Amino acid sequence: MALKLKFEEVNPGPIALRRRLDSEEEKCQVALADLEDKLRMKWKIVDLSFFDYSFKALLMWAFRKSFLPDDIEIPTQEIVNSYNNRFALKVFPGQAQKDGLLGKNPTLADIKACWDGLSDRQRKHYQAKASTVLIEELPRFRNMMAHPKQFNLVTPPGSPLSAFQLLTDIVSRLWPQSPSK
Repeated sequence: MALKLKFEEVNPGPIALRRRLDSEEEKCQVALADLEDKLRMKWKIVDLSFFDYSFKALLMWAFRKSFLPDDIEIPTQEIVNSYNNRFALKVFPGQAQKDGLLGKNPTLADIKACWDGLSDRQRKHYQAKASTVLIEELPRFRNMMAHPKQFNLVTPPGSPLSAFQLLTDIVSRLWPQSPSK
C-alpha cells in the first residue's frame, strides 16, 4: 500500500499510455483513478513499459527511482534464504550455462564445483544486489503468507519482527522526515 501511495503521489496524472492492437498503436492520457483499469486492458505507461501496478512492479519502480537503495538491508532471513535456494538451483546455473561455464543438465555436484572454482570477483558478478532479492522474493513471500498451500505458518519469534522491521524501513525511506526548522 505504501508503494502504491508513493507512486500516486509522484505520478498524479494525467498519465500517457499506449498499446498495440492488431499492429496499430493507440495512445491516450488517463487520470490516475483510471490507470489500473487501463493497465488491465493491455495499455502501458509510455515511460514505464514494465509497470502493471503489481507489487513487484511497484518495488522495481521504487528502486529505479532511488526511493529505496540497491543495498537496503534485508533483516528477514526467510526472504534471503528463499532467494539463495533459487539462486543455487536455478539462477546461477542458468547464468553459468549462458556464460559457457556449465553444460546442459548440470548435476548439483557440477554446479557446486563451478561455483567453488570461481574467484571472489567472478562470484560477485553473479551475486544479486539486495534490491534484486527484494524485487524477486518479497512478492513471493507475501503471496505464500497470504495464500498458504505448502507453507508452514509457524515461524520463529524473530520472523514477524524482522518482517515488520523491513516494512518500517521501506516506509520510512519512501517518506523521509524533512529537517525540523
